[in-house]
Amino acid sequence: MSKIRCSYPWQGTFNSLQDAVVYLAKRNALHIYLPEIVYYNIEHRDMLREMGIEAYVEYLKNKCPLFATDTRAIDAMYQMWETEEQVANYDIQCYHIRDKVTILGHTFNGLKDIKSHCSIIGHYHYAEAIISKVKQEPLDGLYVGQLYDSYPILDHYDLGDDRTYQNYFFRNHPIRKSDLLTAMDRISCYFNFCMVHELIPEELLPILYYRGDGNYMLLATSKQQSQQISTL
Repeated sequence: MSKIRCSYPWQGTFNSLQDAVVYLAKRNALHIYLPEIVYYNIEHRDMLREMGIEAYVEYLKNKCPLFATDTRAIDAMYQMWETEEQVANYDIQCYHIRDKVTILGHTFNGLKDIKSHCSIIGHYHYAEAIISKVKQEPLDGLYVGQLYDSYPILDHYDLGDDRTYQNYFFRNHPIRKSDLLTAMDRISCYFNFCMVHELIPEELLPILYYRGDGNYMLLATSKQQSQQISTL
């Protein structure tokens, strides 16, 4: 059984779903992070898709007694289901940014390694993309592109904030400007410029999203693509 991942800032890795429920319930955070755990850990994502929300909630109540008595967590699961409307037939997995991840047959040593091989970058700016090519370490038959948006500037305290919301694309051919523009046109951007959600055209997978802060990222891949996880 794979480890459970979520974006809880002080501890986001657990040996089991039960461990995650106990830890988050004690910190009054289960209603915030449980829907994310279910949707973004493949084993439970698959179960939810197959069982549907009613049966899956009952499964969780039997498996995790603390969940059964947490009405806010139960409501949060139903709200997530109503918001997403579906569980897409592809995988979305939460990873630590230092995890080794295998994408299209190549194993990257975490997010930093992915960034180091990015050969084309698009900056989303006022509904347009400013795209530039960069010289990076080549890979044999695998190409990485990025679309990003800057954090909002709300006042003068934000002027020095260089964090960005980042989406990475992986292809077996050189990624062109038109590929990034197609991604922008066909993939909805959710909150914080996130392109990893339940409405991705499958032919545009895989996509990796990092919110520019914290230790966790989301990887969306088709069911046919092999992926592995290794914790450092």
